[in-house]
Amino acid sequence: MAIKEFGGVQLGQAATEVQFGSDTGEIKNKEGEVLISFDNDQNVAINTTGGTTYKPKTIAIDSAGTSVTAAQSGATVILTASGTVKLPAITTSAAIGLQFVIANAKTADITGAIIRDDGGTANFYDSDTTGGEATAQDVAAMKCKTVICIAVNQWLVIG
Repeated sequence: MAIKEFGGVQLGQAATEVQFGSDTGEIKNKEGEVLISFDNDQNVAINTTGGTTYKPKTIAIDSAGTSVTAAQSGATVILTASGTVKLPAITTSAAIGLQFVIANAKTADITGAIIRDDGGTANFYDSDTTGGEATAQDVAAMKCKTVICIAVNQWLVIG
């Protein structure tokens, strides 16, 4: 069984057929079952019936901190020290739906762990701050917060 390539990346023995149309693509197993499919709108479907699972990208951050990009949407960011996560600037409605999970893997709270964009124009929203706030978000010890872009320069905070 040959190893297949997709965009220069080897898919390995599990993928025996890769098909692409003008707007869609599929990765199938040797039985012809679709494991992963995607369309021109960047929607991806994963068939978990055959045991396929999804694992988001993980970004570990130490005390230095980092800025995440729109291309990293869906990632789980693990803070292993007193680092910070700076969110991307959202200047167009095309970015609505970007999402990050920020996990504090320390046994102490991290004050100011989630920072709004470089331009300082974004606000955070939750059930208590429906008018928005600019203050960086704290993440309690051994807890997570999910941030979702709900509008241009608006991040919903859950957790």
